[in-house]
Amino acid sequence: SHIFLAVDEASGQQVVLKARFTLDPSTNPGSVNYLNLEGPLAKKPQMGIFERRGDLLRICMSPPKKPRPFDFSSTSGDGRTLTTWRLEQA
Repeated sequence: SHIFLAVDEASGQQVVLKARFTLDPSTNPGSVNYLNLEGPLAKKPQMGIFERRGDLLRICMSPPKKPRPFDFSSTSGDGRTLTTWRLEQA
């Protein structure tokens, strides 16, 4: 497992998300499981899917206690989060 810290780019300091996660790229799409380490969802496991295309990473997560999403979508009230990240070289 890995620990993920998402930092607000504008401030460079605020931690937006701190979670322990595991990835399984052998599924299609790839699966991700994570456990929030801080905040209102702390210690509540969540399941999701991910896809990387070039320097873009898409992640769709279900809310705690809900099944893993089967597609990259989120509609008002479904509790899912759909994010796209651009990977940068350090």
